[in-house]
Amino acid sequence: MKFGLILPIQSQHESLDVLIDEIIEEAVAAEAAGFDACFLPEFHQAHGGAIVSPHLIGAAILRATTTLRFGAAVLAAPLHHPVRLAEELIMLDWMSKGRIIAGLGIGHQVPDFRAYGVDRDARGASASIHRDMQRGAAGMLTRADVIVRCTAPRAEPIALASDGEVLGEMIDVSTMSDLGGASGGLRVSARTGEGVEQLRQEIAGRIRSDRALRRAQLAAVLPRQDRAFAQAERALRDVAALAAPQQADCTARRRLTDVELVASLLRAALDSLGEVAGPVHPDDVLGLVFSRFCIGK
Repeated sequence: MKFGLILPIQSQHESLDVLIDEIIEEAVAAEAAGFDACFLPEFHQAHGGAIVSPHLIGAAILRATTTLRFGAAVLAAPLHHPVRLAEELIMLDWMSKGRIIAGLGIGHQVPDFRAYGVDRDARGASASIHRDMQRGAAGMLTRADVIVRCTAPRAEPIALASDGEVLGEMIDVSTMSDLGGASGGLRVSARTGEGVEQLRQEIAGRIRSDRALRRAQLAAVLPRQDRAFAQAERALRDVAALAAPQQADCTARRRLTDVELVASLLRAALDSLGEVAGPVHPDDVLGLVFSRFCIGK
């Protein structure tokens, strides 16, 4: 499991220059503590001033760290020219030696679209990209060891669709419990610390149980795989034993006299491997063999 944190983009008490220095220091501390990544959101209408360029501050974070990854959570893609955004991500990728994360969304803040002169209602024109992003997110949900679904006060839990796939273990969390929190789920408050330790234990317990189940599944599968590989190896060794004497005899021109026996052994080897990797059709094997030949020869 990997952990990341979302950094603040504004402060009620410090000016932006102090806040930016503190954010970079927090990122360095997060790297030292073993975090995998950090993120900054993108807003353009925050009251009292805020960080409005996540990638610009992200570049400073990436220069101050060596392993920590950085991404926007997330950029309102319709507000950015796609070529300019792609170039920016490419430069950050090279500068950080592959530590940039491309976080893109379709945006939702009406004032931001108005300030940029972009038609908010036209953002659905990128629906195909949005669907691809949703499919990618759904795939990650099915592969996740644990899903922590956070619901803020007066908000409805996010519906997690996975196209019929089985989702990973899910923990429902009611955030901001000091402000009332949502109904249902584990009540957690980052301000007061309520529920934080219980959430940590819950995540650790789910991961331990998941790993125990996987070990049990492997214990049942591995012996069968070992037997299949052993059977395939024996069949191939028998083929090699039949071929070896004739390969040493130049007059035989490497012809196998017992063709039917060799074919039967090769078929047995393919069937054994098929128990592990799926059925192997002879045409597939012949295609690989003849692909190595040059027709001109």
